[in-house]
Amino acid sequence: MIYEGRCPVCTRAARWFGKRVGSDQLRLLPCQDAERDPSLPQIALEDCLKTIHVITPNREVLTGARALAVVLSVTPHWRTIGKMLSVRWISRILESPYLWFAQRRYAISAFLGLTCKNINNDTIESECGKNSKMS
Repeated sequence: MIYEGRCPVCTRAARWFGKRVGSDQLRLLPCQDAERDPSLPQIALEDCLKTIHVITPNREVLTGARALAVVLSVTPHWRTIGKMLSVRWISRILESPYLWFAQRRYAISAFLGLTCKNINNDTIESECGKNSKMS
């Protein structure tokens, strides 16, 4: 899962998934680091900052609600929901609400009082909200 590493909601979600899913099934990468990994398909940073990305074992790149469904489908206790959300027509319906949330995630983070922390739970306040297009 490639996620926005400066976003409080995104990094909390990544930590949550990381605690539940083994690294053999889910690799977590902040999009700020993803371009440096030559084994992955290259994803433009601008695209990565808009939505989560998942690269499947067959190297298909999924984004948004479809990507979230794939991650949930390998998460214990959430697999059934993930598989239901993976149904194409359901993920299409959920794409608009997902994008609505993604575009407002910094404001939602601020409203919830979340601080910017990286995947290791280190505070990175100086980096918080630098992507003003997302606030």
